[in-house]
Amino acid sequence: ITIATDKYEPYVIVDNNGNHSGIIVDIIRKSFEKKGVNVIFENYPFTRAVIKIENNEIDAAMPKMKTEERIKKYLFTEPIINSKSNFFYIKGRNISEDFKWKKLEEF
Repeated sequence: ITIATDKYEPYVIVDNNGNHSGIIVDIIRKSFEKKGVNVIFENYPFTRAVIKIENNEIDAAMPKMKTEERIKKYLFTEPIINSKSNFFYIKGRNISEDFKWKKLEEF
């Protein structure tokens, strides 16, 4: 199976030799290995990956977000991992009032 991806560290890491690793890569590779399926990862920007899938040149793409538009055309797995991304700054630093929120709803 050939899966398109793009660098998305630490989930997808591509070294200078084109070798893939990272949390999601490792999970997918191990899952397919258990079924005796070899996985080939290839790097493509999202738009090119979609074209290659639609032309049957590759089998899948990851990691991609599920959207209403995409589910009309593609099948999706359950989430491979769940993560929450945040940003932080030093307490006590005099920062713009725009940063003084704790919940997205307060933004």
